Amino acid sequence: MGRRSDARERMIASAAELLPSLGIQGTSFSRVIEHSGAPRGSVGHHFPGGKEEMIDAAVRIAGDRITRRLRRLAEDGLSYEQVIVALCDYFAEVLRQSDFRGGCPIAAAAFDDDLSDGIRTTAITVIDEWIDIIAGIRAAEGTPAPQARRDAENAIHTVEGALIMCKLRRSIEPLNSVRAAALP
Repeated sequence: MGRRSDARERMIASAAELLPSLGIQGTSFSRVIEHSGAPRGSVGHHFPGGKEEMIDAAVRIAGDRITRRLRRLAEDGLSYEQVIVALCDYFAEVLRQSDFRGGCPIAAAAFDDDLSDGIRTTAITVIDEWIDIIAGIRAAEGTPAPQARRDAENAIHTVEGALIMCKLRRSIEPLNSVRAAALP
């Protein structure tokens, strides 16, 4: 159990971890409090905007983890194809470690009926950041900017679609297929 002063951060981190397997509806304050060990009385204090505020922060935090990973890959000089392979490998590991309950927290939010305009905007912003990073890598390799953007969008769409199929099939083969297609 952490310090009282870090309760908000622990709750957001727990919500981000629970979101891929439980969705928005299942990521309740009760489950987040139980998972994080935060004091029950801290909910109203830390999230005066309610559950939507907590979920929005969780989507942003979870998205930022992947954004940072993509930026590091770009800074390390990985090619477009290598970045797609690394993204597939990352999500395959997330799926394996979670017994296929995990996945992409952004996609998990998108599939929920309770998706508010605020959370939708945050999710789109996160995905657009990923696309921008990947498009930048592609453009740096000499692909014209409009095509680089389309390639990056298609890569994210393909990886996200493969994640859905992996969860349905309880197999990482769909990601392996995307991975193999990305290799030159």
